[in-house]
This record gives sequence, C-alpha cells and structure tokens, in this order.
Amino acid sequence: MPGGSTSTAPAGPPTLLIALTGLVAAIGIALGAVFWGQWIAGIGWLLAGPVAICILAMFISTDTSRRAQPIYLRPGWMSAAYTAVMILIVAGVIVGALGFAFWVGRR
Repeated sequence: MPGGSTSTAPAGPPTLLIALTGLVAAIGIALGAVFWGQWIAGIGWLLAGPVAICILAMFISTDTSRRAQPIYLRPGWMSAAYTAVMILIVAGVIVGALGFAFWVGRR
C-alpha cells in the first residue's frame, strides 16, 4: 500500500491493569481485616489506596489512548468490573485506615 500501512486491528481496554487493580485492592482489604488493630493494617491501606489508585490511573490513561484507535471494542462487562474495582478500593481504604487507626489509638 503506497504511503504506509494503517493497522485496523481492534483495540480494547487493558483488562490486565483493571484485574491487577482489583487484586491489589483485595489484598489491601485482606491485610486490613486480618491484621485489624495492628500496624500491618496500614500496609493494607497503602495497597488499597495509593498503589491501587496509581494502577487505576495507568488503566484509565491506557484505555483513553486505545479509544483513539480506529476500532475500539469494549466488552459489556468492563463497566461492571470498573465499578467493582472502585468499590474494592473504597472498602480497602476504609478497612485499612480504621485498622491502623485502632492500632495507633491503643499505643
């Protein structure tokens, strides 16, 4: 094809990043719940909060770039996955923060 070729391969959302975000947030919830009232709950907050939010930001940035492609296919379950990840992040931040706060309060 003269003038170069254009790729018409369909692009989609970076599902690995949204899955990784959910996994990190779930680990944060687990740490906050299992180590409730101990300093390790703060690590749960760190994972479910700043770390998960940074990975989510990478997901949003990559997804936005892929939406600019000529063909973008978004699976129907992606909105539900995004909502579930947001709920996990919020729950993880709350559980981790409270667990760590109870530890600080007893000191």
